[in-house]
Amino acid sequence: MTWKRAVRLAAFVCALVGTGTPLLGQAVQTSALTGTIKDATGAVLPGVTVNISSPSQVGGVQTNVTDSQGIYRFPALHPGVFEMEATLSGFRTVKRADIVLPLGTTTTIDVTLSLASVSETVQVVAEAPVIDVKSSSSNTQLTDAMLQNLPTGRFQPSIINLAPGVNSNVAFGATQSTNALLMDGVDVSDPEGGTPWSFFNYNWVQEVQIVSLGANAEYGEFTGVAANSIIRSGSNKWTGLGEYLFERKNWVADNTTSLSADLRKTFTPREIKTYWDTSGQVGGPIVKDKLFFFSGVQYFNKADRPAGYTGDFTTEKDPRSMNKLTWAVSPNVRAEGFVEYDQFNVRGRGANATHPTADVTAIELSPEWNWNGQITWTIDSKTMLNVRNGGYTGYFPIEPTPPASRSGPYPHVDGLTQLHTKNIVTFGQFDRTRNVTAATLTRYADNFAGKSHEFKFGFEFERSKVRNESGYPGGRYYYDYGGPYEVYLWDGYVTNATLKRSSVYAQDTWTATDRLTLNLGLRLDVNRGSVPTGTVLSNHGLAPRVGLAYDLMGDHRTVLRAHYGRYYDSLFGGQFEFMDLSQQTPHITAEVLGPNRFRELTRTTPANNLGIDPNIRQSRLDQFLVGLERQIAGDLSITAQYIRRNFRDFMGFIDTGSVYSTTQRPDPGPDGRTSTADDGQLITVYNLTNPGKEFKLFTNPPNAFRDYDGFQLIGTKRYSRNWQANVSYTWSHARGTVSNRSFTNSGGGGTQGLGQTGGFADPNHTINIEGDMRFDPTNSVKLEGTYRVPIFGGFNVSGVYNYTTGLAWGRTASIRGLAQGSETVRIEPVGTRRTDPVSTLDFRVEKTFPLGDASHQVGVFLDIFNLNNRGVIDNGSSTGVIESSSTTFGNPNVWISPRLARLGFRVTF
Repeated sequence: MTWKRAVRLAAFVCALVGTGTPLLGQAVQTSALTGTIKDATGAVLPGVTVNISSPSQVGGVQTNVTDSQGIYRFPALHPGVFEMEATLSGFRTVKRADIVLPLGTTTTIDVTLSLASVSETVQVVAEAPVIDVKSSSSNTQLTDAMLQNLPTGRFQPSIINLAPGVNSNVAFGATQSTNALLMDGVDVSDPEGGTPWSFFNYNWVQEVQIVSLGANAEYGEFTGVAANSIIRSGSNKWTGLGEYLFERKNWVADNTTSLSADLRKTFTPREIKTYWDTSGQVGGPIVKDKLFFFSGVQYFNKADRPAGYTGDFTTEKDPRSMNKLTWAVSPNVRAEGFVEYDQFNVRGRGANATHPTADVTAIELSPEWNWNGQITWTIDSKTMLNVRNGGYTGYFPIEPTPPASRSGPYPHVDGLTQLHTKNIVTFGQFDRTRNVTAATLTRYADNFAGKSHEFKFGFEFERSKVRNESGYPGGRYYYDYGGPYEVYLWDGYVTNATLKRSSVYAQDTWTATDRLTLNLGLRLDVNRGSVPTGTVLSNHGLAPRVGLAYDLMGDHRTVLRAHYGRYYDSLFGGQFEFMDLSQQTPHITAEVLGPNRFRELTRTTPANNLGIDPNIRQSRLDQFLVGLERQIAGDLSITAQYIRRNFRDFMGFIDTGSVYSTTQRPDPGPDGRTSTADDGQLITVYNLTNPGKEFKLFTNPPNAFRDYDGFQLIGTKRYSRNWQANVSYTWSHARGTVSNRSFTNSGGGGTQGLGQTGGFADPNHTINIEGDMRFDPTNSVKLEGTYRVPIFGGFNVSGVYNYTTGLAWGRTASIRGLAQGSETVRIEPVGTRRTDPVSTLDFRVEKTFPLGDASHQVGVFLDIFNLNNRGVIDNGSSTGVIESSSTTFGNPNVWISPRLARLGFRVTF
């Protein structure tokens, strides 16, 4: 097929995709192998036949012939371990084994052929490169060997926290909920707010590539990281796993001895009634070299009483199943796809010290389906087309625990103690559908403006649907202050929203010289948000990506990287769904005068008080990276790099209708009560003078920004010689006026976010708004690794050590007596105070027993989490400490889990 015909075909496919089902961003799901073959004098050798093979590669042996520059290229290989053979008449055949190809990387292996008087073969044993010298992106690779051996909580979306610079799902200063979580290229995060939606079985993940720093134009719709997980596939080799994990009541320690008696009671360690997790999976050939399958099932079951909770045991029961096929349709066409079903069934959601009884916890029974299918067509030796479609559908309800119901009793929250009583504050039903398709055409061009180019042209279209229903039980919620103080009256809402995104991108990996590679890209995203009455939000973003990778020594062992890129947040349903006004009811704030006696303070009627700026810009990130990576020995590399990130054009609410006058009120001090010894000075606050006239405009608030600086030292050791390790130190500082807690970028985030009650919608919330970010760990140290002790049949010893600076916080106070009711005012900027640093060690020891073949074994392992039984405030929670002036000011709100043991058995083959 000619190049022009291929372009026309790609255009037709893209047009077909664009008018069909909705679609999603495309992430690289393959690996690449390339190199130059020369003779002993250094002259390039065209016409060399290169064969590669691996049990994991559907279609059998792959063949390529070197071009006029002596270059061979395998652009779309399944990640795995390969063997290579290079042959040319008159030269010795060269074979090389154990070539590891990680996900999403290009491995460069050069070969030298020597003249032969007779036919002979040379087996080359050499260190395989661990550095991608063609890429200006600095990514984190989490291999199967690392994922299966480290002691982790085994919650698949939390895998990103193993990466340097990522803590509590916050990556390089970004918001917690702005990560793209990709499973075989399908983003399974929530289109409404960006948090994880689908929870796949941890054991189904073969490898993860975490992309952020220097990501090329193929990646979009994130400002945190894109976690690109590949699901296991079958191969020519039968493989499988059976696993059973469990915990027991007396395997939980107590780390609260440093607390007062009252707090020790509040954070009584979690009580386990039952906890077990079992899974089984198998993969292999249906037809050798042609058709592979992978299938897996899991059932997770627990019943426990969380710390500080006094109600009956909460429960979680999660069944999951997965089926995946990989098919070599022809020598040039490969197809694969999966279907996954799971349920997430929780009774007692939200149970903790401030929600201590069953009536203030929720029931969530959530089923969903996930799917993905793709076809890769190698049109000719230099042209490849990939088309995919995938997505999910599901819902989750948040229902009161009987005898409480949607009709009552009314919920209460005490501002002095933060204690919830009577009922959950809000009930709801939240439905999601995400359907995705993408097409990418790859074209290789040699001897054109340098040595070679790898062009990629892609088109994407996404269509997601969000339906939200929520309200107060009985239409009422009381805010107490030692007794009934204020009441919020609201009959709830139902909103429906549809997200549409069309994206096109072009990316060029330009090998300018033997050492210099330029990565040049441009991406255009066009967003449309609509409700049943029509389109209410539209914008676009043009994102250039410019990077270089320079092979300093020319030996593929040292690379200098530099990159600039612009990245845009995904369009979230939370940014426009409020414009579905047909089923939204007024929200009233009133003063409580007595039983069922109120004095109205403010009234908000959504139909008259909400709008979207027609010129709104999508929130964005400008990112700069410069770094140096060096392979120093064997499978060990070291990286040093500096990161600068500027977050701008945040999208949030301002109030263009309300008028405020300044007034002064006393700072009640840490105890939250005026006229006591700890009172502070008078503070200037804002009194609403025209109640009911507010108009909340969703726009780009002025002075909404966040800046991040970071420096990293990273050491990576791929598994060999019985050990593996990822070691990192990250220094960082994130500061600005927009919090990086969850939902901030999607029109939420509370009074410190960008929502209707956020930092730019009420002048009282702009007081001391600029400061350090909540999640701003100045120092972060991570040590992750495994060592195989080759005695007594073999032991595996693994560990994960984490040190992070404490949570940034500052005091707030509830200012009472204003015309609009009480207001929460920030007395101190975030960062004025810090919780204690968190230093934990999770440990695993596993004894293995061979079952005949070396790849068949039984393992018995013991995990011990928080081995040092550290007891401090949990800096992974945005509400880890009580900031509000009250009798509980400065007390922990969330305490890290104490030492816990978990025992497991598994059989692998």
